[in-house]
Amino acid sequence: MYLPASYDRMPIWVAVEVLSFGCLSRMITASGESGVLDDMAESLNTSRAVLPSQVRSFVYLRNRCSHYGRLWNTAVTDEPAMQKNTRRRIQRTYRPFDKHSSYQILAALHDLATRAGLREDWLGTVIEPLLQANPLLAYGIATPRKYGEMSREVLIDAHL
Repeated sequence: MYLPASYDRMPIWVAVEVLSFGCLSRMITASGESGVLDDMAESLNTSRAVLPSQVRSFVYLRNRCSHYGRLWNTAVTDEPAMQKNTRRRIQRTYRPFDKHSSYQILAALHDLATRAGLREDWLGTVIEPLLQANPLLAYGIATPRKYGEMSREVLIDAHL
């Protein structure tokens, strides 16, 4: 058993190791007034205004992958915040996408990884080759539609 004073010296990575990704996301959102959010955003070279919603969307994407297994043609209810110029640049460089698409979460992940210096051109080297090889997959990831709203041409062209 450890004395309460021992926990004051605990490295933050030890505490974070036992948190769920969702709990960590909520803690990031709640840390806005303490200055921790500012420090995190600065260390990742991003804005404190977009970081909490981006992490929340990463949790959503992780949970979809882990529990449901389907990202295709799924509308995201809580899309990640992105700076307008970043969104436009990604749409010009890669492909147009809807605000409520899984692709917007992938674009936010790409942007954060690039800004933080963790990965260069993740969308271009990992995601886009998969989507370019599978046009129907790309359509459903970037522009989800309700049943009956998907263009017949998209469905037919995918099978040619």
